[in-house]
Amino acid sequence: MKCNVIIKAHQNTIVDLDKKLPFTKTFFPKSKIEKRSYAEESCIIIKDAIDDVKLKSIKDQVCDVKLNFDFYTYSLLGLSLIDINFEVTKDVADKIINNLDPVNFLIKSIMVMDNKEQSVSNLFTTVLFKYFQSEKMIQISSEDRFLEKTRKDMQELREELKDELHSNYFFTTDSPAGGISGSPGPILINDDKDEVPIDSNWKDIGAKEHTLYQNKTNRYVFLLKKTNYFKELHEALVVMCRQDSLIDGSGYLCQSWMNHIHSALDEIRSNISLDNENKFYWRELKKKIEVMDLNFLEFHTTISSNNSLMGTFPETMDFNFSKDYIKEYREYRRKLRDNVFQMLNEVKYAINNLATPGHTHDEHLF
Repeated sequence: MKCNVIIKAHQNTIVDLDKKLPFTKTFFPKSKIEKRSYAEESCIIIKDAIDDVKLKSIKDQVCDVKLNFDFYTYSLLGLSLIDINFEVTKDVADKIINNLDPVNFLIKSIMVMDNKEQSVSNLFTTVLFKYFQSEKMIQISSEDRFLEKTRKDMQELREELKDELHSNYFFTTDSPAGGISGSPGPILINDDKDEVPIDSNWKDIGAKEHTLYQNKTNRYVFLLKKTNYFKELHEALVVMCRQDSLIDGSGYLCQSWMNHIHSALDEIRSNISLDNENKFYWRELKKKIEVMDLNFLEFHTTISSNNSLMGTFPETMDFNFSKDYIKEYREYRRKLRDNVFQMLNEVKYAINNLATPGHTHDEHLF
């Protein structure tokens, strides 16, 4: 039995893959690296990204198997995936099959890497977050020349981050949105020898019977019975990861925007209540909100231009999913997509309302 376990992480930026390629080659010096289309989008693929790692246990079930790692990185939100793949014997498969879900594998499994026993979840900090150069981003943003956070400072910071990290970070009100998010992704069990028995825990989701199953408890665990469809299904799962990244990243940034807008309310309300007639204050407030509005517009248009990705069903050539699964999946994605655009509209509405006092004050002075 062969297993592919995907873990994923994204950041709040658009990455220039070509310009970051030299760094990628130094970060993975022993790996084969290529740029090509995969899962319906151009990306950088790093084969055999990590050497000499073994899986010691999965949720207290002992297993001693070699882990192989491939790495995929995309431009949109800097989405990066680690595809952990390994092969186990039937005896080991019988022991781990009921515990092979994304959270158990990530949090409760132990691997040996760099001669140290550690949680598989450490791959986030040791590989994914380091590849994002998050420490360097914080270091640049914390330089004295940017601490006053003037409009000029933030524009210079934006350009500095582009030059140094080859990333166009989204900015909220007065700073880059520097958060990083990581989570478990799908698991694809390639039962090439038909060793896993099908019981009530599995739902047949292939157009042809006894081809592909989905775990009823963990919707991101798939069991493939026909190994010749592996490549198509693997790409389909990566498309699902791209969709998750876009939806989750949009939700996080919308929440960040609302928090920043909320924090600005007290100051504006206080100045209105105290009848502040300082023209400089109201002029600066108006410019601040105009920049905020443009920052949000950049984010909004990026998300909107990828609207089709959110609700699409992954394309396959030879393999066909069942009609019921396709319908269920599209409905699930449609609800998530609608929620994203509702949040975007709420942020847009909030910024418009935040700008109202400045416009009202201008009319009063006029």
